[in-house]
Amino acid sequence: MTSATGEQHVNIERRIREILRRNTAMPDVMGIDRDEDLLAAGLSSLETVTVILSIEKEWAIRFDEATLSRHMFTSLETLCAAVNERINLDLS
Repeated sequence: MTSATGEQHVNIERRIREILRRNTAMPDVMGIDRDEDLLAAGLSSLETVTVILSIEKEWAIRFDEATLSRHMFTSLETLCAAVNERINLDLS
């Protein structure tokens, strides 16, 4: 991972943690492990919708239906990767 890409990933993760903190009842969002299953950690299915909408607004991106799946919420890492991929697709 290059420095710019690494910095972008850290920024995405920080912003997603803040979105989760503001829009969910998950305890200790800021301290959650990057590989911890977000749904198992307490993220509800209703909250996933709010989180996706907040992410789309934050980065002015849109996820298509094929992209949206439970896998996206496997962990903070997979959610960050999905956002990063969408950002890069929109930039190209």
